[in-house]
Amino acid sequence: MRGPTAIAMPKLGMTMREGIVVEWRARVGAHVTKSTVLLVIESEKAEIEIEAPGEGFLRHVYVEAGATVPCGTLLAVVTETDDEPFDANA
Repeated sequence: MRGPTAIAMPKLGMTMREGIVVEWRARVGAHVTKSTVLLVIESEKAEIEIEAPGEGFLRHVYVEAGATVPCGTLLAVVTETDDEPFDANA
């Protein structure tokens, strides 16, 4: 078992310091695969679709649509199973 996988705001360029969560395309609890688009972010240059890193379940969203956050900010967690234990507050 690989454990929970963090989804963070990516840094898509040398000058990118923050991004905007435009919309969540997957809902908490949804089964996702590697090609599933989880959310759309906006950088200073474009809107980018962020895909799930692998198969699992979107278990928790930390940043709501419309929020601007620094690169590296935890956005969500994907777990391998829908009942895999993890601490959303850790």
